[in-house]
Amino acid sequence: MRASPEQLGDLETAYRRGTAELMNVTDSQENGRRHRELLEERERKGLEVLTEEQRKKLADAKGAPFEFKHNP
Repeated sequence: MRASPEQLGDLETAYRRGTAELMNVTDSQENGRRHRELLEERERKGLEVLTEEQRKKLADAKGAPFEFKHNP
């Protein structure tokens, strides 16, 4: 089973919503911290919807020493 465009679209929508909320944060350090958390969450959730084959292709594309932190 492949990650569906709908699943990936939902992830992108959630990420965009989160980045829009960051526009209200005036503290640059807080903004940076929250943005990093948002990126980590998007990557983690993205890996959850990928198949093993898709994960391997992604790892190959990113190259060594890339390792997946999430193992469902």
